[in-house]
Amino acid sequence: GGAPRGPRGARRPAAVMPPVMPYVSTLTGDASFYPPLKKKGRSERSVTIHRLIVSPENYIDDVLRIATEWLPLDADNLATAIHKVAKLRRTQDLRFETVTEDPRWIRLIDEVMENGTAFIWNMRLLSLVAWAASSVRDRRVLPMLFDVAALRVSVGAVPQDLSSIAWAVATSRTRDQSAYALLAKVSAESQNKIDEFVPQDIAMCAWAFAKVACRDRQLLRRFADKSVERMTELNGQNFANVVWALATVQEMHEPLMTVVARTRADTIQGLGPQEYSNIVWSFATLKGLAKWTDAEILFRRTAQRVVQTARDLDSQHLANITWAFAKISHRDDGLFYVLSREAMRGDRQVNPLNLANFSWAFASAGYHGEMSTRRIGLRDPEFFEWIAEKAVELLPSFTPQNCSNLVWSYATMRVTHARLFDAMAEQVQVWLAKDFDPQHFSNVLWSYAKLQICHRQLFEAAADEIVRKGLDYLSRTPQNISNTIWAYGTVAVRPPALMAAVEREVMGPKYYARLTEVRPLTKSSRAQMAMSILSLHRLGLDQCAWSLFDRLAADNIQAGGEAYSNWLFIAGHTQDAKREVDVLEQMARSAHTRGLQAGAWNCAIIRCLAHGFADRARRALQVVDDEGLVTPMSEHLRRRCGAPAPRSVVGPIEWRRREKEEHEWVTNSLGFSLRLNKIEYYKEVGTMHYILGHGRQNDLPSIHKAIESFTQEQELWLKLAGDEKGAVLDAVLAMQGRPRLVVEVGLYVGYSSTRMASQMKEWGGRVISMEVDPFHAVIARNTIEWAGLSDHIEVWVGHSENLIPRLRDRLPEQSIDILFFDQQGTKMHTDLERIRGFNLLSDRAIVVGDNVLRPGAPQFMYWNCVGGPYETQIVSLREYKQEIVEDWMSISHYRPHSSKASAPMVIPEAVEQLAHDTDGIRWQSVEQKVTETQWDNHSQRMRREFAAVGIRPPEVVPYQDATGRSRVDLVDPDRRPPG
Repeated sequence: GGAPRGPRGARRPAAVMPPVMPYVSTLTGDASFYPPLKKKGRSERSVTIHRLIVSPENYIDDVLRIATEWLPLDADNLATAIHKVAKLRRTQDLRFETVTEDPRWIRLIDEVMENGTAFIWNMRLLSLVAWAASSVRDRRVLPMLFDVAALRVSVGAVPQDLSSIAWAVATSRTRDQSAYALLAKVSAESQNKIDEFVPQDIAMCAWAFAKVACRDRQLLRRFADKSVERMTELNGQNFANVVWALATVQEMHEPLMTVVARTRADTIQGLGPQEYSNIVWSFATLKGLAKWTDAEILFRRTAQRVVQTARDLDSQHLANITWAFAKISHRDDGLFYVLSREAMRGDRQVNPLNLANFSWAFASAGYHGEMSTRRIGLRDPEFFEWIAEKAVELLPSFTPQNCSNLVWSYATMRVTHARLFDAMAEQVQVWLAKDFDPQHFSNVLWSYAKLQICHRQLFEAAADEIVRKGLDYLSRTPQNISNTIWAYGTVAVRPPALMAAVEREVMGPKYYARLTEVRPLTKSSRAQMAMSILSLHRLGLDQCAWSLFDRLAADNIQAGGEAYSNWLFIAGHTQDAKREVDVLEQMARSAHTRGLQAGAWNCAIIRCLAHGFADRARRALQVVDDEGLVTPMSEHLRRRCGAPAPRSVVGPIEWRRREKEEHEWVTNSLGFSLRLNKIEYYKEVGTMHYILGHGRQNDLPSIHKAIESFTQEQELWLKLAGDEKGAVLDAVLAMQGRPRLVVEVGLYVGYSSTRMASQMKEWGGRVISMEVDPFHAVIARNTIEWAGLSDHIEVWVGHSENLIPRLRDRLPEQSIDILFFDQQGTKMHTDLERIRGFNLLSDRAIVVGDNVLRPGAPQFMYWNCVGGPYETQIVSLREYKQEIVEDWMSISHYRPHSSKASAPMVIPEAVEQLAHDTDGIRWQSVEQKVTETQWDNHSQRMRREFAAVGIRPPEVVPYQDATGRSRVDLVDPDRRPPG
C-alpha cells in the first residue's frame, strides 16, 4: 500500500509573547510598566499606596496584602495592583490557580466589576488590567473590559494603547463577540493611525491579530508595508512577530519576506533563538514559499549559524528549527546531526510536541521533486531510539496528534521499537473513547500495519469504535478510510462488524463520489484508489474492488497504473479471465496517447485469444479499426482470429519523436520539470514503435536489434539487460544447463525474458515474469507476441510481495532453476528469502541480480556474499550512455546444504543505512535529474562501503569476440578445478 499523506506535521511553535508596552516618558525617556506618578491632584494616601505596590522587592503575597489592606483603592492604584500581581505570577512561574483562587485577588476583581471602576479608566489602564486578567486566565471581567475599550478606541487611543489592548485580547484566549467587536474597532483605528505606529506597536498588533485567527489581511499587509519602510528600526522580536503573523494567516508579502531573507542575522539587534525559530518556521509554513529562491538562500545561509549556536537553544527551539528545515526540504545532514545530538544532551528537558516534531522532521527531511511529496528522510537509529525512550516516559502527556506524528515517522523510516508501540497501543485505546481526530486515527493504524505490528487488541478496539461511530466518521476524507482499510488488510484482522460496514460504505455512493469528486483523478485520489483495491482483496471483499472498477469504467475515468496493477493482480489471483480483459480494455480506452492505446488494445486481444474469447477479440479489433489504431500487430492478431479485413490503413504505432532535450524531461505550464515517461510512457511506446517497424516477426535477433537501435538512434537509455548484460544471462543459462524454469522479477519491455525464453523453448523450459507496472506489461506482451514466445512466457502483473505466494501455490517445490531480479534493489533480499522459505529454489539454483551497485542492493549483496548460503561472483560493466559509471550484475549459486542455510537473515545496521541512502538517490533520479558524475560518485562510494562490510566478491569483466558481440566467461564453482 502507498503511504498516506503525511500527518499535518508540527503544531505551530509558540511565539514569544511580548510584554505590555512600557510607558515611556516623553520628558525623561524613562520606561515603566505604569504611568508616571503625578502627585498633583493625588492624595498623599494614593501616592503612598502606589509606591508600596510597585516596590521591586515585592512578591505576589506582598502586593495582595498591601492592596487589600488599603482598600478601597483609587482607580489608578487598583489597576496597578492587578497588573503587578499578574506580572509577578509570570516572573515567579506560578500556577494560574495560585492567583485566581486567592480570596484577595477575587476581592480586587470584584472591586472592578461592582464599583464600575473600568468606566473611568483610560485606554492605558484598561489594557493593563485586560492583560493581567488574560495572563492569569481569569475571564470574569474581560467582557466588560473589552466592551468599555471598544467605546474608548476611537477617543484618543494612541498606537501604544491599540497594540496593548489587541495583545490583551489575544492573550486572554477569549473568542466571543465582545472580543471580535473590539478587534474590528482596533483594526479600523490602527489603519487610520498607521503612520504613528512604531515597530514595537506594529509587531504586537500584528501578532495579536494572527494569534486570535482574525484574518484581517488588509491590516496585516499595511503593517508589513510599514515594516519594510522602517526595517532599520525593527529588532529581532519585531521581525519575528510580523513574519509569524503573516505566516499564521497564510498572507504572502514578498517585499517583507525578501527583506528578511536577505538581511544578515548579525545586523539585527535582539535576534535570539526564539525569534530565529519563529522566522524559519514562518518561511517553512507559508504555502509556495518553500520553492522561492530567497527562502532557500535564508536557510542555506543560516544553517552554519544554527550549528554554531546550537548549545544556546532549548529543546523547543531545536525542534522547531529542525521541523522548519525539513518542511522546506533543505536537507543538511551535518545540521540535522548537530541538532539531534544537542537535543540528546542529558540536561535538556523535552515535551511530547518536541519529540513528535523531531521525529517528523527526520522522517520528512530530504530532497523531493517539485511535483511529488515523496521524501527520503534521514535514518538515524540512535536518535530514534532516544526519542522512543523519552516518548515512553512522557506518554501520558501526549496528544493524539503527537502520537500520530510520532508513529507515522517511525513507520515511514521503517524503524521499530517494541516498548514504544506496545505502550502507544494502550494509550490509543484510551483515546478511542474520546474525540480522536479521524486523520490521526487512520494514520496510527496505517503506521502499525506498515511496520507489520499486528496489535490485535488495538485493531479490534479500533474496529469497535469505528462501527459505533459509523464509517462516515472516517470517510469524510477518502484517504482516512483508504488508510484504515489498507491497515486491516495488511495485518489480516477481519472483525465481522467492521467488514460489513466497509462493504456497505464502499458499495454505496458516498465513498466513490468523494474519491472521484475531482476529475481527472488527482495523484492523491489515484493512490487512495489503488490502496483500497488491494486492501479490499486482502480482506476478502473482491466484490467491492470490482464495484469500484465498474463505476470508474462506466464514467471512463483513468484510474492510474497502480490501481490497474492491483485489479490485474486480483484477476490473476482468482484466475478470472473476463475481469483481466475488462481491465486491459479500460486501460486501452483511457490511455494518454494513441500509441499506448494501440498497445493496450493489442494486449487485450492477445489475452482474449489466450482465454478462447474469439468473439470478444473480434469486437476489440473492430474498435481498433474504428479508432484508426490498426498496426502490424493488430493485423497479425486479426489473422489469428479470422476477423474481416480493416477499413482503415495499417500504420505504425503512433509515436512522435521529441527534441533531444525533451527525451527525458519536459517543462509544464507551471514551469515544473516532469519525467516524460511518467506521463505518456514515451520511451516504452517508442520501443514498441521500433519493434513493429524494424523487427521481423518471429525473428528475435532482429527484434532485439530494433530495441538496441532505438536506444542508440534516439539517444535514450532503457533499463534492459541488453548487450553486455544479455551476454551475462546467456552465460548463466549455459552454466545452469537446460533450466526448466526461470522466474524474473521485473519484466519491463520484455527484452531479457524473450532472450532467455528463445533459448529455453528448445528443451521445453519456460519463464514466469513479474511486472508491477501494467503499461510496461502491456508493451512487453506486444514484444513477446511479436517474437512468437507467448506460449513460453507467463506474465504476472502486481507487486512481487503479493505475487510470490502465488509461486508457492502453483509450483512444485525446488522448481526454480534461475531467479533473476531486475527490480528495486532494496527489496531483492526479502523477495529472495520468501522464495527460499517456500522451498522453491532447486539445489543448483542460480540467483542473478541486476543493478546491484548502481543504484544498489546492499542487503541483497551482503546476504549473498557474506551472511547467506550462496557463492557469489559479480560482472563489472557499464551502462549505455553512461560509460564512466560502473554497475554490477551478481551471480549467486545457491548452497542449500551449507551451514549458513539454517541461519536467520541478519543485516547489519551499516548495511541498512547504505540501503536507505540507495533508495534516496533512486527516488531522486525518479523526481529530478542525477548527473553522470553524481552516479559515478555513488557507484564508487557503494564499492568502498561494500568492501568495508565484507562484500568483496570475485569480479569478471565482459569482452567482445571477433564478431563484435559481448561475451563473458563466468566461473562455474561446480566445475572449478582443484586448487
